[in-house]
Amino acid sequence: MIAYIDSNRQHFGVEPICIVLQFAPRTYYAAKARLLSARALRDRELRPAVARVHSDNFGVYGVDKVWAQLNREGVQVARCIVARLMRELGLRGVVRGKPKYTTVAGDAADRPRDLVDRRFRATAPNRLWVADLTYVRTWSGFVYVAFVTDVYSRMIVGWAGIQVAALGPRPGRVGAGEAWAPFNPLYEAGDYAEAADRARGAIEAHPEVAGAFFCLACCEALAGRADDAARHLRHALERSERLRGLARRNSDLDSIRDRPEIAELLAG
Repeated sequence: MIAYIDSNRQHFGVEPICIVLQFAPRTYYAAKARLLSARALRDRELRPAVARVHSDNFGVYGVDKVWAQLNREGVQVARCIVARLMRELGLRGVVRGKPKYTTVAGDAADRPRDLVDRRFRATAPNRLWVADLTYVRTWSGFVYVAFVTDVYSRMIVGWAGIQVAALGPRPGRVGAGEAWAPFNPLYEAGDYAEAADRARGAIEAHPEVAGAFFCLACCEALAGRADDAARHLRHALERSERLRGLARRNSDLDSIRDRPEIAELLAG
């Protein structure tokens, strides 16, 4: 904010800008008169040293090695400070191996046009807004939240959230996609016996999918059919080792967890 007022005060004056931005002129003048803090003075001393160590080592040193080298040279500095200064200077080390991508875009999917050509910069407030989407895990489910942020001030100007899924292993959410979606509402409503009966249709359609057997075992256990639940859980674990840890944590299987054959399966 101070930098923006400095760059435009010759054209509009300080007070008119502050009125538009709802920013107190007294705050601006106080900031201009304030002496540099101890942190700012220390950063001014450390920036050349950080840049020198990074350059002397062919630009391959990351935060840990730059920090260690500075301390070997007698420059006592915390790692977090080195990380912050390298980020401000645009310095980074060379990372071994291939990068990991958490999102792979589909070529056939429609996507919004890039209206700013990846230049996420603005010279004033309310010139450019961007949106992002994230998720938050809560006790009652995943909440997906969308934010609209002003690029210049980094202020959140709008947001909206929606809860779209329940936590924990539930029918229709383990392994076979939507094959057993018809009995998912019955499960959520607590009609476990009817949900188990309908789940058998998913197994007939997808006998190779371990998730179908796992969901059926959950329904059978909650319906009080311990023998059937144990049998279907055994089929699920024989088809997928990945479900073993899930079965250990799933409270739906508590009624059959103490059975010797189930304890042996889960221990394997």
